[in-house]
This record gives sequence, C-alpha cells and structure tokens, in this order.
Amino acid sequence: MKLTSVMPISTDSDASVTAIGLSRAEFVEPGYLVYARDGVLFAQRFDVASGKTAGAPFPLAPAVNYFLSTGWADFSVRRGALAYRSVQDSRRLEWVDRSGRVAGAVGEPGLYLDVAISPDGKRALYSRGRPGIWTFDLWTFDFARGVETPLTTSIDSEFAGVWLPDGKSIIYSTVAGQAPQLMLRTLATGEDRRLAPSTGFQQATSVSADGRVLAYNERAPGGSFHAWTLELGQPNARPSPFGWSPADNTPSADSRTEHYSTAAVPSTSVRFSPDGRAVAVLSAESGRVEAYVAPVGSPGEKVRVSKDGAFQLRFSRDGKELYYIGGDGRFMAVPIRSSPTVEPGEPRPLFRIDPNAGWTAFDVSDDGRFLAIVQETSGASQPVSVVVNWAPPLTK
Repeated sequence: MKLTSVMPISTDSDASVTAIGLSRAEFVEPGYLVYARDGVLFAQRFDVASGKTAGAPFPLAPAVNYFLSTGWADFSVRRGALAYRSVQDSRRLEWVDRSGRVAGAVGEPGLYLDVAISPDGKRALYSRGRPGIWTFDLWTFDFARGVETPLTTSIDSEFAGVWLPDGKSIIYSTVAGQAPQLMLRTLATGEDRRLAPSTGFQQATSVSADGRVLAYNERAPGGSFHAWTLELGQPNARPSPFGWSPADNTPSADSRTEHYSTAAVPSTSVRFSPDGRAVAVLSAESGRVEAYVAPVGSPGEKVRVSKDGAFQLRFSRDGKELYYIGGDGRFMAVPIRSSPTVEPGEPRPLFRIDPNAGWTAFDVSDDGRFLAIVQETSGASQPVSVVVNWAPPLTK
C-alpha cells in the first residue's frame, strides 16, 4: 500500500483528532506513514483501519525539500529503501553592468523568486522563500542603508510584487488556500484590497505609467496563461483582454476573450513602457515564445523583435531600450523609438549569461545596471540521499 496524496495528517493519541501537517505521505509496513513537516522528514505509526496516526512522530532526516503551499516533499520509500533530496535551490541578488560584469551583491543568498526596483530607484521589492517550508514573503531592501524590511509574514506565499508609479503602493499575488490572487497594498497603512477575484492563478506583470491600468497573467482552465488588464481605482471595472487604450476607459464588453488580438495563441507578460506609448509582450504565435512590441491600444500592429526565443522582458527607465533574455542565453537590448510611432530597432547582444548561473528574474536601474536573481545552487542537481535496507523501528 502506498499513499501519495497531499492531505492533513491527524493523530488520535489523546482521543482527539488534531491536524499536524500538510504533506504528501507514503505508507510503510508494518504500519507507518512517512511525511514532511517544516522541512523535516518524519515517520509515525498509522492505523489503516481507522485512518488515524498514533504516538509521537520521530524524525528520519533533518532536512528534506518541502513546499508548504502544495504539500510537496521530495522523498520516496519503496522495498526497504528510503530516498530523499535535502538541498534546496539557493539564489542571490547581484548588480550586473552592461558588459555582464558582476558589480556587487545585494543582501544574503536565499530562495529569491522575483525582483522589482522602486520608481525612485531607492529600494528593491522581492519575494524570498522561508527556510524549511519554502513559502514566500515579500521584502524591500533599502540600497542606501543596506537594510531589508518584511512586508508580509503570512504562513502562505506572497510574491510577484510590482510597484505603482507613485511608489506608495504595490500589487502582488497571495496564496490563501486557493490559487494565487491579486492584492493591492497601501504601504503606509498595510491595508490590502483584493483585485479581480478569480479561480485562476494570477500574477501582476506591469502597471501603466499613469498608474491607471494593471497588466497581469491569469491561468485559464486549460492550463495556459493569458494576458489581461484591469483599471485601477475603479471598483466595478471588469478585467479586459489585453489591448487597453488610454483613450478608452471602458472595459471590453467581451471581458473573457482569451486571445491577444487575432492570434491563435495568447500573449503574456505585458510590459508598459515608461512613456506610456508602447507595450512589450511575449507570444508563441510563431511556434516559439518571442518578444513583440506594439503601440498602446493597437495590439494588431505589434512587431516581433526577437529572433531566437525570448523571456523576461523589461524596458529601460527612459523607455528607449527593451531588454530580454534570448533562447540561446544571450542578454539582448533592442532600441525603441516611440514617437511619432513605435518602431523597434535591431536587437543586439550585450553579453551571454552563464548557463550555470541563470537568471530567474531581473530589473533595470536608472543608471542602466541590472539587478538580477542569479542561480547559486540548484537543488535538482545535487545528489539524492539513499538509505538501503531501511525499516522503521518496531519500538516506536
């Protein structure tokens, strides 16, 4: 018998049933469950007939890869062998100049997920995993003082923060027993307001330069992500398929259209230019994910700018360049002219990213440097610990 579902595990040791963790679990003869809690691998007596645990759990390994939000734990028990992986990914924040030279680190290594520099250039906003359970909290880092401040402390995950142009509010995704949803937080008060309630996974990507429109990705029932926009400050406004125009404040009547323009595949990761004239998007309509630019409000006029694949779009602070990482690992810059019309120039490589230290995310500073999340250690590449001829002690 092998249990692989993710479930709350209960105990009947004091005639009451108490939840003690959320984890995938495996059954081991002669009657034990193996599961994770707070990053530690445990075993506990389990009665199949009653479906309850009994007695105190005891540790099998001091560390195992574990993610509280989904209950996933990286272990397996089968035929007298116990295998588990204990090393988690480690990443660091680094300043990188236009030649690819590392110009300094920010903060300590950790499991960073995303990063955004504040509109005034004085702070970084990022999400970082909690050791043991690896759910994410939002933090800010003050560059001048070298001090970081937590913005969220929930046991669930909060991540993918983006700044509003005034630097006084952020929009982020929060997990609270459901798919990640969008929240607007006022930093001075800590007050949160939910945006665009949905059953799909939502993640903000950009806010327009005037602060009126949010662009975000949302996962459709089929599993793919689609780009949407939402008017901010309008409590009754509905989400619209990507294609917002500054001259039109009315959300589209067809508020659930899932395609960008007439393309047969959706666009994602919308980025507004700082001058409000252009947007950049990712789309796989050519058969591979590539970068496109278009005038705001005219999605049918988008122009492809990448040639060998693209991901992680960012505009420079003055809007005159668009950056992306090519499919071959080169960091690319595309000149952008936005007046009188939006016209991209020829993309050119600035440097090649070390494949052993790939970038998870990056943002651009006022002086043209890049703040990147760089891979330090890959947990998936580390050895798996295996114990053979293993069995739980009968005395426990």
